Amino acid sequence: IKRDLRKAEGDLKVAKARLKNLINESMDTDFQPEPLSLEIPENLSLPELYKKALINRHLIKAVDIKSKQLKKVEKIELSEFYPKIYAQAKYFYTNEYPYLDPKENYALTVGITWQFQSLKPYYSFLKQRIEHRKTRLKLEQIKNDIKLQVKASYERFLTAKENLKVAQDSLSEAEEYYRLTVEQFKNQLASTTDVLDAESMLTSAKKGREISYYQLLKAYFDLQEAVGGGI
Repeated sequence: IKRDLRKAEGDLKVAKARLKNLINESMDTDFQPEPLSLEIPENLSLPELYKKALINRHLIKAVDIKSKQLKKVEKIELSEFYPKIYAQAKYFYTNEYPYLDPKENYALTVGITWQFQSLKPYYSFLKQRIEHRKTRLKLEQIKNDIKLQVKASYERFLTAKENLKVAQDSLSEAEEYYRLTVEQFKNQLASTTDVLDAESMLTSAKKGREISYYQLLKAYFDLQEAVGGGI
């Protein structure tokens, strides 16, 4: 037991030193980290997480903007190939001839022009259409990949929640066993070895509970990252 405690103390010191190194502070100075506490939602809906991810993830936004830009360019390229229709209205008024009526005249001209410059504009349009379709396909693939990320993170989160529950149950059992062993020791029904074994089990259960709790926090943060924001 003493050997295990000494190893745990050594591991803690090394972990603290690594943390101090990350924040560019002296590794020789000691500190006591504050316990991390976070309220984790009890029920999370996977379909709702999908919706949030498709709204929040910046990669989706960026590719969607590119797709819309390509669509605009595609329309411009197509317009260069099609004929141009124009309409022109004119109004005339003259009093040069007093005996001539009417003195006002209107003229409306409608026409169509088509400047043929080979098939280059049409091929440019086809190129833009292909790029646009490729971008749309890429966008759908990205959405599917993000959904898979969310689902994988969600499943790990559920597993971590279940592991924490098991660890808490184990801790409760270890606490009760330790209490009973101490009572038996007081009544000379248990040996010192029994108490030490019970204490070791309790320490292990506490450690398991803490590890499970922080694993749940990590799984929760990973899920938040997959969704692209707060849950």
